[in-house]
Amino acid sequence: MAGVVQLFTKRGQGPARPTASLTVGSYNTVQGQAGISGSADALNYSLSTARGRSDGFDATKTGAIGHNPDKDGWERSSVQGRVGYQINNEHRVDASLLASNLESGYDGSATTDDHNHHTLRTGNAAWQGRWNADATTRLQVGQTRSTYETKPSFYRTETTLNDYTLLHEQKVGGNVFTGTLERREDKLFNPATAFGAAFGGKRHQDAIGLGWRSDFGDHGLQAHVRRDDDSEFGGKSTGSLAWGWKFLPDWRVTAAAATSFRAPTLYQRFSEYGVASLVPESGRNVELGLRWAVAGSEASLTAWRNKVTNLIAFGSPGACVSTFGCYENVGRAQLEGVTLAGRTALGGVVLRGSLDWHDPRDLDTDKVLRRRANRLASFGAETVLAGWTVGAEVQAAGLRYENTANTQVLGGYGLLNFYVSKQLMKGLSLDGRIDNLGDKSYELARNYATAGRNGQVSLRWSL
Repeated sequence: MAGVVQLFTKRGQGPARPTASLTVGSYNTVQGQAGISGSADALNYSLSTARGRSDGFDATKTGAIGHNPDKDGWERSSVQGRVGYQINNEHRVDASLLASNLESGYDGSATTDDHNHHTLRTGNAAWQGRWNADATTRLQVGQTRSTYETKPSFYRTETTLNDYTLLHEQKVGGNVFTGTLERREDKLFNPATAFGAAFGGKRHQDAIGLGWRSDFGDHGLQAHVRRDDDSEFGGKSTGSLAWGWKFLPDWRVTAAAATSFRAPTLYQRFSEYGVASLVPESGRNVELGLRWAVAGSEASLTAWRNKVTNLIAFGSPGACVSTFGCYENVGRAQLEGVTLAGRTALGGVVLRGSLDWHDPRDLDTDKVLRRRANRLASFGAETVLAGWTVGAEVQAAGLRYENTANTQVLGGYGLLNFYVSKQLMKGLSLDGRIDNLGDKSYELARNYATAGRNGQVSLRWSL
C-alpha cells in the first residue's frame, strides 16, 4: 500500500496520426473522441479530447431513502495531452495534462432533482537522465486538483495533492538496486454547509525506499524496505521479500511476504462521509503462487493471506453526518483466498477464465466484511467468424452482506456479455457489445440500481 507506481502513457511516434471514434448506446448514450499524436525529430506529442452524455436510469430503487423516480443521467468532457523532448542521448523531459468535468444525477431527496459536479485537473512534469547503460535517474513532480459539489442541497469538497518523486536505478553486475525519495502534500477545504462549519486542513508524508533484485540461475530474489513519516501519524517502516524459482522450463513457483501501511486521507476524515478519529491501517501479507505457461497457454494458482489492523473501509451511517454511510476502522481484518486462472486456445477458440475463493473477515466479530463476495468467477471465449471477432463472457459473484452484522443479504448474480468487432477497411473498425444479456436484476449496494440489458456500437477511425 506504500510504494512506487510508475504509469507511462503511450508516446506519439512518426508522422501526425489523427484518431476519432463515435459510440451510441442504450439510455440515449452518445460519446465522441478525437485526437492526434506523432513525433518530429526529438519531439513527440499526443492530444485528445472526448465528450459524452447519457439519460441514464433511476439510481435507486423504490423504498430507498430519498428515492426520486427519475432518470439519473450524466454528461462528461475531458481533454488530455502529453509532450516529450529528447534533449540528447542521456536526458529527456516529459509533461502531461488531464482535465475532466463530470455532472451526474443522483437520488438525495424524493422532491428535488439532485446533481453532483466533479472536476479533475492533473499535471505532471518529469526529467530522466540515463547516465550510462547501468544508471538511470528520474525526477517527477505532479499536482492534482479535484472538486466535488452537489446541488440544490449544497455540499463542496476541494482537494489538492502535490507529489514529488526522485527514483534512481543502478545495475551492478547481475544486481539491480533502486533508491526512492518521495513527498506527498495533501490539502482539503470544505466551505460551510448545512452539514457543518467550513473546514480546511493539510498534511504531508515523506518517504524513503530502497530495493534490490537479482537472478541466480533459475532463482530470482528481490527485497525492498521503506520508511514513511506522516506529519500527523508519525513514522512507519515496511518491507517485502520475494522469491521465484523456474524449476522446469514451463513451470515457476513464487513466494512473497510483505508489510504495509496506509494513512487515511483528509477526505476520509473530514468530508461528509468522514470520521476525524480514523487511524492508519497496517498489514502483514503473504502469497504463494504456481504458474505454468507454454505455446500461448497458461495457468496459475495463487494463495494469499493478508492480516490488516485498523482496515479503512466504508461502513454504516452513524459516526458522520451522512445518512448513506461513513468511513470506519475495522480493528482486525483478515483477507485470505485462492485464485485459479487460465488461458488457452482450442480449435480456433481462445478460452480464458478465473475463479476466486475469498474469505474477507472481521476477526473481532467473525463476520464477513460488508459488500465483499466470497466467490468470484469470470469466463470468456473468443473466435473469428467470417472476418468478425466474436466473443462472449460470463461474470459471476456470490452473495455478500450489506451490513457489518451480516443480516442484510445482497444476492449473488451472474451476467452474460456478448461482443463483436470487425475491421471494415484500413483504419476503420466497428465494435459492438451487449452487456447483461439476460437482463439480470442485481445489487452491489442495497437499494441502489444497476444497469439492465444494455448495448452500444462504436465506430473507430485512425489514419
